[in-house]
This record gives sequence, structure tokens and C-alpha cells, in this order.
Amino acid sequence: MFQRTKNNTNIINDRVKYLKEGTVLKYEGKSQEDDYGEYMCRVGEKNQKFNVQGRTRLKLPANSNVVEGQNLRLTCKLTGKPYSTVHWFFSNETLKDVDVTELMGHRAAVNVSDQGVENGELLLQEVLRSDAGNYTCHVYTPFMENSTTTVRVKDKYAALWPFLGICIEVFVLCTIILVYEKRRTKPELDDSDTDNHDQAFQHAFESQIFGVHHHHVFMDIIQEEVVNVALQIVVRPRVRGAPQPQQAFNNISF
Repeated sequence: MFQRTKNNTNIINDRVKYLKEGTVLKYEGKSQEDDYGEYMCRVGEKNQKFNVQGRTRLKLPANSNVVEGQNLRLTCKLTGKPYSTVHWFFSNETLKDVDVTELMGHRAAVNVSDQGVENGELLLQEVLRSDAGNYTCHVYTPFMENSTTTVRVKDKYAALWPFLGICIEVFVLCTIILVYEKRRTKPELDDSDTDNHDQAFQHAFESQIFGVHHHHVFMDIIQEEVVNVALQIVVRPRVRGAPQPQQAFNNISF
């Protein structure tokens, strides 16, 4: 009688089929991560163990960006149980596959990832511009799998330079417009002052002429009235006690 176990527990799986009178165990369909483990077949007092391990696959994002001075968190995702311990390496133009924790000291820390992978998470504190480069997570298995991400460190003032550039452009543009308007308005003001002066002189001249004209008209009216009064006196019938024409004329005063 065959007794089959996986990780010291009985195998209960709808995908499992037994062939050749129970001597062969087969999983139908594609293998899954939970299919890996330690299998044991027991017959009487004898048993045989089989350690089934899936090929480990590692995955990091192709590129990772971080602002200078901020923290960077990298997580290496694995498939293929049991999970192997992850090791982190750094490379750039001058360095090649240097252990990250040894290179960066207290600024670098490795922790167990949410997936349960030992050292599956790398945390860099207060990232420097010199930290830019390639980061690789690696596992020591017969297949020697690894995955690499390129980390780019952005200047913490990177967002400020475009803003300052826009402000400078606006300032220069406003200055050009102001100078242009000032130069364009000055000749117009000069012409306006000249026109106003000419108009004022013309008005004064006309006022003077108009005043002289009215003076002459007024004097003509007075003279005409004097003549009319004199004529009336001369042609009026003489009445006893009435003044002589010469006396009446002499009594008129201006």
C-alpha cells in the first residue's frame, strides 16, 4: 500500500492523477507555485523523498526614479517556492556588482518583503546623486537567476528651474512691452502739447478780436442813440418854458 505525502501532509488535489498502479504521481495542466515542496512515498517501512523545487524567477521594474534626498524602496518579486534568499548588488560606470549593504553602509537596509522573501526588500535612505546606477537582486540557485533595475536620481530642484525660466521670460517680455509703449506714447504727448498751445493762442487771439469788435459795436449804438435824442429835441414843437435846443443838448451828459 502506497502512502504519499507532501510537506508531511496527505496530498489532496483535484489535479493529481496516479498512474501505473499508483507508482506515478502526475499533476494535470501547468504547474503552479504551490506544487513545489517535499514529496515522500512510503511502502511499508521503506520511503523515498523527492524535493521538488520550481525554477526561481525574479522581477524588478526596468527603471526606478527618485528625487535626491528622498528614500528609495526596491522590492524583488520571486516565483518558485521555496523562496531563496535574495542578495543585492550595485553597478555603475566605475563599480561592478558591489554588495549594496557593504557599499552604502547604514544608509542601506534589507528586509523581508511582503511576499515573505528573505532580503527581498532594499531600502535606501536619503538618496544621493552618486547612488544612481543599476541595482540587481540575485539568488544562488542552480539557475543563478537575477533581475536588474536602473535607478535615476533627480535633482531636488529639477521642478524649480522650469518655473524660474518661465518667470524670467515673463519679466523680459513685460519689460520689452513697457519700453515699447513708453517710446510710442512720448511723441504723441509732444504733439498733443503743441496742439493745445496753438489752440490756446488761437482762442486768446479770437477773444481779443471779439472783445474789440464788441467795443466798437457798443460805441456805435451809443452814438446812434445820442443822435436820435438830439433830433427829437430839434423837431419837437416849442412850448412855453421848454428849454432851448442848445440848452437841451448841453444838458445831455455821458
